[in-house]
Amino acid sequence: MDISGSIKLTPKTGMFIWSLVSQNWGESITGLTYSPKNWIEFGFGAGVEKHDNPLRAMGRVWIGNSKGSLFTAVEQGGSGHWYLVDGNIPLPQTNIGVGFRLQRFVGFGPRLQVTTKAVTIIVVPIAWDIKSRGASNSLFVLRITP
Repeated sequence: MDISGSIKLTPKTGMFIWSLVSQNWGESITGLTYSPKNWIEFGFGAGVEKHDNPLRAMGRVWIGNSKGSLFTAVEQGGSGHWYLVDGNIPLPQTNIGVGFRLQRFVGFGPRLQVTTKAVTIIVVPIAWDIKSRGASNSLFVLRITP
């Protein structure tokens, strides 16, 4: 299970938390964000993971506007590195977006997003794991905005 959240502290700064728990592994990272303009946000965080060397760090960048967005996150820690690249282009006059997702341990694949005021659903119907030849995965994300 993956849980994340963010809050604005000032018009240009904020905080985020990112936690992931699975049967054999888990992590939690918290950090600060900075948005010099409304179309870009930088973030850096630190946290811990379930590992003999538990320290973990994350850097992230979001760029976007009404025509599209790109989110990138990279992590490094005791268990190694991880990355995520998520692109979305909203279809005009709809609540649907299309794009792609590349995520270490999941793979690369097409992305479909449906958004309402309080709920966003993201589906990656098939992601080809580029590290494990022949392996594929699917991904479902449910985002609730209070």
